[in-house]
Amino acid sequence: MSDWQARIEMLRFLERVQLQQLALTGRWIEHAEQRATKASTEDAPDPQWMLDGGAPVSRTVHRDPGCFALRSPRGAPARSISREEAVAAITQGGATACEVCRPDTALGVLE
Repeated sequence: MSDWQARIEMLRFLERVQLQQLALTGRWIEHAEQRATKASTEDAPDPQWMLDGGAPVSRTVHRDPGCFALRSPRGAPARSISREEAVAAITQGGATACEVCRPDTALGVLE
């Protein structure tokens, strides 16, 4: 087998691998689109507001699920809450507003 034939064979192999990867990426896109469609039709709380912490004295409200301060060492899982629940948690529920993402400012409730 000549050098050119070996090179062509390697390139054909590479092409097959890339086509498989492209098909896999297409399946990921379809799955993400299906989840996005499903999420938009569900009546879930607005995921923009998150409640972190366990005991009422250590709870924190976050504005964004991507807030880097959300993962606390307390170990209690954070959960999505509605805007109304976020306001109530800060004003009546004893929760504090995150000092990083400042949900109190976005909610119009300054501590």
